[in-house]
Amino acid sequence: MGYRKALEFLIIDYCINLDSNNQHKIQNKGITSVVKEFIKDDIIKEITVRAFWIANDETHNIRKYEDYNLNDLKKFIDSIVTMIEAKLLYEKIIVEMPYKIKQ
Repeated sequence: MGYRKALEFLIIDYCINLDSNNQHKIQNKGITSVVKEFIKDDIIKEITVRAFWIANDETHNIRKYEDYNLNDLKKFIDSIVTMIEAKLLYEKIIVEMPYKIKQ
């Protein structure tokens, strides 16, 4: 349950970073709605959705995804963090290091 909560904090914070004008809306929506509405990157979105599936399985008696476990959830979260970091770095360097056209 702790990993699921950590994932939720990560995603909420990431979405607020993407769209700070909607902070209140993001904080007051369910996590599934937040993922669908505010994460535009398909790879991050799809891995996040599946990470929540695994996380939910870890908190219920009956598992829907028996081939996945806590170790897979950790890998999914690591992947999400890596992709978010890469996107944030990309956005930073594009602003700080624009192409300079030689004349």
